[in-house]
Amino acid sequence: MLGFPKSVRLSGDKLFGLVLSEGKRKAFPGGEIFWRENGLSYARFGFRVSSKVGKAHLRIGLRRRAREMARKNQSLFKPGFDYVIVIRHPNVFRQTPDEKMPDYLFSLFGSDVLTRVS
Repeated sequence: MLGFPKSVRLSGDKLFGLVLSEGKRKAFPGGEIFWRENGLSYARFGFRVSSKVGKAHLRIGLRRRAREMARKNQSLFKPGFDYVIVIRHPNVFRQTPDEKMPDYLFSLFGSDVLTRVS
């Protein structure tokens, strides 16, 4: 799958607000992840980057890197949930080789959020 279709992106303050206020939350070094059931057969993702991370070009780059991480590892996230990843540190999704990314994500998010693909 090339790109990250808009159907799997969370957009709008209402959807973000629902996930942030009613969803479950887990902190990880450098940020937090929130998730909430969405009643769909697929997962949707939203990303927020704190302005304390740096200037706009740094925040945009981090958001793009996080989106690409989610796109490449979408099968690890449990379907039927909305996820919002809040990034508060610039080194959260560092340059990790693709083959090591699932292990890195499990170390960040844990089995509450992710499922092992066999």
